[in-house]
Amino acid sequence: MHELVISGKMRLALREKNTPKRAADQVALKILQVGVCGGDVRNLYKGLAQPFCHEYVANVIQAPPSHQQLLGKQIIGMNSVACGNCKLCKSDLPKECKDKWLLCISAAADYINVPINAIYTPAKEMCVDLATLVEPLAASISNLKAIDSQLQSIESIAIFGTGTMAFMTRKYINLLEYQEDKSPKTVIVYSMHLLRKALDTAAPGACICICYTPTDFYIDKDLLIIIRNKLLQILFVVASPNECFAEAEKLLHNSPQDYNSVIGLKADFRNPEQILNHIQLNTQNGKKTILVIDQMNQRTG
Repeated sequence: MHELVISGKMRLALREKNTPKRAADQVALKILQVGVCGGDVRNLYKGLAQPFCHEYVANVIQAPPSHQQLLGKQIIGMNSVACGNCKLCKSDLPKECKDKWLLCISAAADYINVPINAIYTPAKEMCVDLATLVEPLAASISNLKAIDSQLQSIESIAIFGTGTMAFMTRKYINLLEYQEDKSPKTVIVYSMHLLRKALDTAAPGACICICYTPTDFYIDKDLLIIIRNKLLQILFVVASPNECFAEAEKLLHNSPQDYNSVIGLKADFRNPEQILNHIQLNTQNGKKTILVIDQMNQRTG
């Protein structure tokens, strides 16, 4: 089998490896398609040796005896799962779980094995393109729900971002009948490069919701002056997409045309040069890159 890995700055390599053996509590998956997220693009530009792609759609090809009903089913992968047993989980704080399972391998591979509780089975089989969007849409929904719970109410809102997450958040707030405001009290930021613009736009006393990776967060002196003078609040938002998969699936079933437009040029998993080219073009155009791994099992509905 093959696995796609980051091999340097803006370099990908297709590596051959043995097909992994399934543990007793795992399902074996044949990957159909993966989505490239903003974190993958950042890692690629920096040449970080991190697992490549965590948004994936697959078919179950092996399962424990107690879960044989999963064989042949289409599933959507989760990239982390809380243990459910620690004090934090039992205190309804699964986001803070220290023993959570993490997807520490590249989903851009022919086959992977994951725990049974790390997959989501759609209520109704989906076309593969829409299924690939379930996880990022669920993350967008999760972000908004977290913001709403912290702020109690959202008076006015603005979204700063050019990628998939910003696109999906805008679609979702339209469904909730929010309106983007020119002088917002709630500002959602999906890109470090747009933080200055977001701070300039925010109304005095607004809450700035940081929805990109906190390790990338940096505030220079000029930004600190804006925050102080406008009495802005800073809220870091960590998505918990697992709890919103069902809602995301329903939205994608009901309004596929609203979300299909975010998909850009697709690339062949076995063609690293094409992948890099399409990632650059799609990123410039605010589109999502999808890698096709199994051409033979691309379900259409």
